[in-house]
Amino acid sequence: MHVRSKVMFTGDGLIMAELHGVAIALWRRKPNRELFEAERKCLDEVVAKNRGKSAFVCVVEPSSEPPDDDIRKASSQMITAHEKDLKCVALVIEGTGFRSAITRAVLSGIVMLIRTPAPIKFFDVPKSACAWVSTQLPVARDGLLEEIEVLRGLLDKRP
Repeated sequence: MHVRSKVMFTGDGLIMAELHGVAIALWRRKPNRELFEAERKCLDEVVAKNRGKSAFVCVVEPSSEPPDDDIRKASSQMITAHEKDLKCVALVIEGTGFRSAITRAVLSGIVMLIRTPAPIKFFDVPKSACAWVSTQLPVARDGLLEEIEVLRGLLDKRP
């Protein structure tokens, strides 16, 4: 498989890409300020190019720890800032253990601080998230799930 999306950032534990107006974040490690700022910048760019026709899919792998409080607050502000320009937000928290449960609880707290008309939903796997996003933004039906797996492979190749 080859990359069909625009890869916007690749760092230690984060890859950001855009496909059909969908900003994709794939987290493999605990967010720090540098990685968060890369995520914010990429989301801002996707939304600016696709006002009212953009979505955000954030996949948090089981190896990623929850963010610290300053990043939590900044994350809620990041989504709130896009108001009506963002059609929907899908948060995928992979894994079934204690760490994933903590991550879900932390992200639920972040979502409670977000003030946006865009629907926000949690998922356990990317497949369900992609199916839902495609109901909110029909153009997302074309290869979003497959692209997430391709991006995961790119992150695997990082030293």
